[in-house]
Parts: sequence; structure tokens; C-alpha cells
Amino acid sequence: MGIARAAAAVAGVGIAVFAGTGALDDNTVRDDSGSITAAGGLGAFALQVGDCINQPDVDAELIASVEGVPCETPHDFEVFAEYQMTESAYPPQAVMDQTTWDRCFTYFEGYVGTSFGQSTLGITTYTPSSGSWAEGDREVSCLLYGYQGSKLTGSAEGSRL
Repeated sequence: MGIARAAAAVAGVGIAVFAGTGALDDNTVRDDSGSITAAGGLGAFALQVGDCINQPDVDAELIASVEGVPCETPHDFEVFAEYQMTESAYPPQAVMDQTTWDRCFTYFEGYVGTSFGQSTLGITTYTPSSGSWAEGDREVSCLLYGYQGSKLTGSAEGSRL
């Protein structure tokens, strides 16, 4: 089980896991609204819209878990949308990348509050790997990040960044 990382070229091969957290685990502390209030391991299949996360330092092709943090804490990404792919067969990587980016793009302005062209944020995705696809995984997580590697602080929801 794993989620392929659709970002820059990947140098290493392996599965990145945060502190022994499994792909379905949520070891964060959340308030009644579901916001993370204390950091912890967060499985790739436990991500929720609005979650702020740090990616493991390990450069890996598959991400099984990440560190979920309160959004006030500097973080690498924020989940701004999730959806299920409907393709019947696992698409080639170039098609996967374009399809998921296009779909995530449609959610961007509604979450951030400004158009992508006016924003200082970028989009990347966590997508099914061929192995997790074979097990029925079709979930895509749409992620925001700061350009030029800058960390985000605070939620980007409605921020107009």
C-alpha cells in the first residue's frame, strides 16, 4: 500500500514512513472540529482536508505516512482537497500527473480564495501507486506548498495567498 509522490523527480526508491506510523494510522491529537492540535504520525490514508503536514526527510518514491502538525507550526504542505479517481485502469505516470493536477486545480480557488495565477502557492499531489491501485486505492490528496521551498505557517484556507 502506498501513495506515489507526484512532485519533482525522485532520486531514491523506498517507502517513507514517519515514526513507525502505518498508512491508515492517525497519531495526531485533533480538536472537535478535526483540526490537528498536537503533532503526530499521520498515515497517507488518514489525511483530511485542512491537515497541515511535513513530509519525511527521506527521499522516497512512496509515502506511507507523514508528520501531521497544527497549521500554526511551519509545515511543508496543506491538504486542500481529496477525491477518488474514476479511471478503470492505472494510467501512465504522465497522464496521472496531468489528470490529478488538472482536477486539483479546480478546487484551488474555492479553498484559497484567489486564482492560482494570483497566488503565491503551488499545487502537488499524493496519488495512488500502481501497487495500491491494484488493492483498490483511488484516492488523490491535493496539496498546497510555498514556492521556492518556503514553509507555510497558518492555514491557507481563505487566505488569498
